[in-house]
Amino acid sequence: MAVLKTGALTSTLLLFSGLSFADGPSSSQHSYLSSKHHLYAGAYDQRSDAVLMAQRGDFQPVKFDFENVGLSEDYTSWMLEYHYRLTDKWQISASAYQFSEGGSKSLDRTINYAGKEFDVGARVESDVKINTYIIDAMYRVYSSERAEVLLGAGVHALDNQLTLKSALAVDGNVVNQRQRASASVLAPLPNLRASGFYAFNDKWSVKATAGWLSLTIDNVEGDFRYGHLRTQYQVAESLGVSLGYQWASIGVTETLNNGINLFDLDFTGVTAGLTYTF
Repeated sequence: MAVLKTGALTSTLLLFSGLSFADGPSSSQHSYLSSKHHLYAGAYDQRSDAVLMAQRGDFQPVKFDFENVGLSEDYTSWMLEYHYRLTDKWQISASAYQFSEGGSKSLDRTINYAGKEFDVGARVESDVKINTYIIDAMYRVYSSERAEVLLGAGVHALDNQLTLKSALAVDGNVVNQRQRASASVLAPLPNLRASGFYAFNDKWSVKATAGWLSLTIDNVEGDFRYGHLRTQYQVAESLGVSLGYQWASIGVTETLNNGINLFDLDFTGVTAGLTYTF
């Protein structure tokens, strides 16, 4: 599935380039291509698919997902992006979004997490926070009045934390917090990136961004794949509305002196927002 999605994004970028060469000269450049600043503010209606583990000491490695600990796999997050054109060739950008959920469940399996064991039947309260930050530096390898293709590199930083608490309840009231365990990983993962933009006319345009890299830095092993495809309608010269689809797959394994942290996360979903250029 990852290969198909990556291939689709690559095909889209090639299509942009092909369409651009086919266009004749235009009287003026599209506002997206001529503006120095580009702001995007919107929402990301995402669905998660997660595998988590925090093994410590002599405990056996136990992997589990959000549903195992009472967490919903669906979450709608804010999403922010900013792009700045340094020169005709160079562009830098930054973006951020999050996944934050809380839940509870009586465990139907025994799990261990961050050196604590949670037995079958224990009532567990769960809290997960995953903040994602992206910074890119891109170089324009092709441009026309309606299109551009950029290549570059960036850093995709994840700040992940999951906390589990088990409680003793009597008649539905918590009388004692029995166990608490928390593990977190802050993983900046460098990656290669490509993006393409094509304007069909003054009103309608489409943009695709893709990223990939797999590497090990010190005690952190990371794997990253990302794609965002969206279309935009210009309400005014500087103001637009956008609808798209984003997919991100991030695997992070951190080796500690006394164990291993593992966060293997997939996020997919619809994006919608407003853009402003100036």
